[in-house]
Amino acid sequence: MLFIDIAVPRDIESQVAELDDAYLYSVDDLQAIVSENMATREQAAEQAQGIIAAKVEEFASWLKSLDSLDMIRDYRNEVTQTKEQLLERALSQLASGKEPDKVMVELANKLTNRLMHAPTKAIKDAAEKGELGQLAQMKKMLGINQE
Repeated sequence: MLFIDIAVPRDIESQVAELDDAYLYSVDDLQAIVSENMATREQAAEQAQGIIAAKVEEFASWLKSLDSLDMIRDYRNEVTQTKEQLLERALSQLASGKEPDKVMVELANKLTNRLMHAPTKAIKDAAEKGELGQLAQMKKMLGINQE
């Protein structure tokens, strides 16, 4: 038999639960179940908040990365344009009969100098102004060993 006693004070004596084939549930039992369910829900809510916070941070990071897309595209276009100008000149020199070794060395030197010009100038300017933080950032950006 199943007995559910939700009355306060109780209508069914607690000794009934000691009888064989008798199951007694009182307000106290229900309260324990409710408390357990509340604890489980609170734990699930905390986990959900953690997931939400991580996803918000991930989204914010992605959103910030969009700001760099224009700069990356512009930089790549400039580098590609420089490469094409110097390559065109090298091919023209080869077509006119200049020695391939000298053309290749000149191409490598000119490409290196053009690509290094802007960062070198920025490093000098930052050093002259004593901007150590900017110098450290440039070192990191250029992949220079930071030992």
